[in-house]
Amino acid sequence: MTIALASLGARVTSVDLSIERLKIAKKRLEYYVDKSIVDSAHIEFIHRNVLEYCGATFDILYAKEFVSHVYSIRSFLQFRSNQLKPGGVLIISDGNPLNPVVSMKARRAHKYGLFKNRQESNLRC
Repeated sequence: MTIALASLGARVTSVDLSIERLKIAKKRLEYYVDKSIVDSAHIEFIHRNVLEYCGATFDILYAKEFVSHVYSIRSFLQFRSNQLKPGGVLIISDGNPLNPVVSMKARRAHKYGLFKNRQESNLRC
């Protein structure tokens, strides 16, 4: 999604807890830069727990497949309040835990340590 939005001219900040996912995203970005589809100057990759991010505020927050893994929904709502500009849009895309396939994938992800529980952060931006 990061590359797709940047190819449309958006400035995109991609924050992920997984260093491996960021490495894959950077490798994909190289391909699209080589094809002159996207300018890498429009993309910033940050390795961090998104709930601890204190940087620029955004017009759009796109939360893909992590809200269900947040330690405290209150911490996510605080993050949203701190980082979303007035009039901004929050988009949440997350699997339905009642779907057996989604549930199985989530258990597998937790089993292999892809997601870790985090203590609620009192960090203020």
